[in-house]
Amino acid sequence: MTEPTEMPNLQDAAQRKEQTILISIGANVALIFLRFLLASISGSLALKANAWHSLADVFVLGVVYLGLVVTRQKDQRYAGLIARVENIVAIIVAIFIFWMGFELFAEAVGGEAVELAYVAPTAIGAFLGVCITYFMGRYMLFVGRQTGSPSLLAAGFHARMDMFCSSAVLVGLFGSVFGLVGLDKVAATIVVVFIFLAAIEI
Repeated sequence: MTEPTEMPNLQDAAQRKEQTILISIGANVALIFLRFLLASISGSLALKANAWHSLADVFVLGVVYLGLVVTRQKDQRYAGLIARVENIVAIIVAIFIFWMGFELFAEAVGGEAVELAYVAPTAIGAFLGVCITYFMGRYMLFVGRQTGSPSLLAAGFHARMDMFCSSAVLVGLFGSVFGLVGLDKVAATIVVVFIFLAAIEI
């Protein structure tokens, strides 16, 4: 008698996990566009690095989503093949992210510090990014605890770390207001560390 009521609950939990991941991917895509836009108008290397970090997050969430979908399928004949292809793609993406990290690190440690433009609107946009990552982290942790999903819990804690990373970028922007133009490069270096960690995670 309990089986008909348990199956819908399991299906509902699976659908809720997938929906949460898709919402998180959408939020990260919005962050990518926002951060690249702000980086282009302000010249902030830290924001540029933060945008690449968000791109790495999108891939990680995409892998989690694919894993949830494959797990939900009853036909497991192609699960092994999908897992192999997923691993190959993950390695390629990880190498690309490492390469981007080295490029950004070289840009951060080399050359002169650039005075940023349009700092006030850029700082507002960067603060919006911090808020998005904060609420997305809380959302994924909330759903992860309710559904007992280790993947969502890991993604939620990762988003929380991204919030601290984004806060470092915001500090770099405020530093330029007081003439501390070098803080943007310091913030960029901090973000690069998170990019390397994301690549290792992939």
